[in-house]
Amino acid sequence: MKTINTILVAAALLLATSQADAYFLNLNNEGLTGGPWGEVTLTDTTYSDLIYTNADAVKFLVDPFESAFSGIGDNFGLQTFFFNENTGRSNLMGDIAFILTNPTGWTMSYSATSEEVGSGPYGKFEFLYASDGNSRANPLEFYILSTNTDFNIQASQFAVTSPNTEYMFAAHIADFMVDGDEDLTSAKFSTATPVPEPGTMLLLGAGFLGLAIYGKRRKNS
Repeated sequence: MKTINTILVAAALLLATSQADAYFLNLNNEGLTGGPWGEVTLTDTTYSDLIYTNADAVKFLVDPFESAFSGIGDNFGLQTFFFNENTGRSNLMGDIAFILTNPTGWTMSYSATSEEVGSGPYGKFEFLYASDGNSRANPLEFYILSTNTDFNIQASQFAVTSPNTEYMFAAHIADFMVDGDEDLTSAKFSTATPVPEPGTMLLLGAGFLGLAIYGKRRKNS
């Protein structure tokens, strides 16, 4: 029994250090079958550059899955990405900064009261990252930093639904083929299913391992 407890405690400690939450883009507005077609990963981390030093941050990685489509074009990737916030900050844009690491040339817009433009059938969102259509992202990567030392920014504050929609994230993916059709197309995608966290899977695996060890010892005793 002591061995089991030791294994589970160690797994719990590892789980506590796991800071990434991932979500599948597994819904679409064009009736496409298969999927998921992409993944959104939010990670609690820190960020440093010439301006910021170990700033409290959330890293966003939005990765469209090339293998989910029967073919892709030269400009395949994300054209827009939508998300929400629930930080409780009355002056949120005064407390955060955005660092776009891939690609360049995208623009960020935010509306706390009216919400930004919608994405297909998924309603309106508070944040919109958008390209001009000529520099699609594959993947899209950016950081949201806390510029206020009194504000502890967390990934969970951005993995939320808006007041008017049940969806956490939405994305426009373009320049792909479906069912081998030579005509390239695009679609709006959204997420409703969390991906199991590595730490959670590790904890479950350690639990099963502990039970196996316990059962073997009982059998041999």
